[in-house]
Amino acid sequence: MLFGLYVGLLYEPDPQYYDIPADLNRQAVVQYFTGYLLETALAFDNIFVISLIFTHFCIPREYQHRVLFWGIIGAIVFRGIFISLGAAVVNSRTWCSTSSRCSLSTPARR
Repeated sequence: MLFGLYVGLLYEPDPQYYDIPADLNRQAVVQYFTGYLLETALAFDNIFVISLIFTHFCIPREYQHRVLFWGIIGAIVFRGIFISLGAAVVNSRTWCSTSSRCSLSTPARR
């Protein structure tokens, strides 16, 4: 966690070197720290939810590591599968791309 803060403090580009206004530099730092705090909050939320699930299903302490490990591996594998399938559907069917553009641009106009 401290490494992320260290990187955030180091990644404050010099406005003269990048030829950008100082306000943009401050905005980038604020966005980085906002994202960092949000990810930290979500990580703590995940820990709380996992502990509730383990308690609800009465998973013994010696099996919790194994269940969590295979759950994370399964989530990564299924995420890859669904991203690949979604990309294949969007690339093969033009109506999917058109309908998703319409559904995303409608709220953006409001």
